[in-house]
Amino acid sequence: MDADPAPEVPQLLPIRLSRSTPSLGCSFLIGALLTGLATLAWIFGHKMTEEKNGWLIYVFCGGFGFFGLLVLWAWFRQVLMLHVPVPIVEISHQPFRVGGTAKIALIQRGPAKLKSLRANLICLEQHITWRERSGDDNSGGSYRDVREKLIYTQNLVSMPFVMAPKGEGWHTQQEFTIPADAKPSEDTDTHAILWRIELWGKGTFLGSYMHPFPVEVAAAEA
Repeated sequence: MDADPAPEVPQLLPIRLSRSTPSLGCSFLIGALLTGLATLAWIFGHKMTEEKNGWLIYVFCGGFGFFGLLVLWAWFRQVLMLHVPVPIVEISHQPFRVGGTAKIALIQRGPAKLKSLRANLICLEQHITWRERSGDDNSGGSYRDVREKLIYTQNLVSMPFVMAPKGEGWHTQQEFTIPADAKPSEDTDTHAILWRIELWGKGTFLGSYMHPFPVEVAAAEA
């Protein structure tokens, strides 16, 4: 997770968020690993395709290869944006309150030219099941089986074009409301409610990025 970005830039709101985006090197390694596993499985398992259940090789290779290429494609598009400073995200307070209002500010340092810039507030619900591994060599153990779904999304900021000359900056502020029926943040061994602000930026050519900023939402005040 990144530390406080650009501390020399004056704050507009009291809390400056830190993003939790994996490093580009980590993203590349994950994509390369998935693609490599799919390639090796195809090379060494191709002869099994004529046997019974040989179709499983195609499923394995297709699944790992597809997701590996997706990760590498996202990595490539982020590399194209390395010359553009990542916008700073600030909020009025934390935690947010169910049914309450809050403010968000985006600060874009120059030089930067974006085709679009969006900030969305999303909520994810996770159902976690702990399962036991089976092994003949007594090497079993438990692992987390996580089922995740998106249960809420709200657009906070949507700008069709952002221009910040070198040595200058661009910023905007918006007020928003957390729905009265929203679920507050939760994190237990079996269930989690996760909130975050997702920052989406699209640059020239094919460059784009998405950076998540975790936030907390508390129950409504009594």
